[in-house]
Amino acid sequence: MKEELLKDIPRDINLVEVSAINSNLYSSDSYLENRVRPTSLEIKVEKNLGFSPEEELAKCLLNFEISGLDKSNEPLGINFQIGIEFFFKVNELTKYAIKEGTKTQISAELGSSILAIAYSTSRGIVLERTNNTFFNGIILPVINVAEFLREDPKENSVIENG
Repeated sequence: MKEELLKDIPRDINLVEVSAINSNLYSSDSYLENRVRPTSLEIKVEKNLGFSPEEELAKCLLNFEISGLDKSNEPLGINFQIGIEFFFKVNELTKYAIKEGTKTQISAELGSSILAIAYSTSRGIVLERTNNTFFNGIILPVINVAEFLREDPKENSVIENG
């Protein structure tokens, strides 16, 4: 990709909508009887990106499933799940499109930028949604977005946070 296009990416992306489409905090009866602060977390993240070059729209859906673990890395019985949907307007989206046969893909640079915006925004949403809960505020770890983008979308990413 030409260097000038890379410089355009930040100017071309506009976040137009963010929605928490589902959210659930669960605590088991056994946890409620013996409340212990989690010593680590198991964080599973599922991503789904979609693009409509003609409409200059991009969508990113991130689903998080977070489990509190004890010092032996065993589940404590507290879980938090949230799905967050992001819509972006991307000026001249077609200039980032790469045709491969009958499929059209978006450049990795644009995909990484969109995923970085969505994930970093999600960090604040998850922290806010888990404040004043048994989790006492979950701070999602910083990740390598380029690696996360390359991962098979059928596989959930697991991030150990201890």
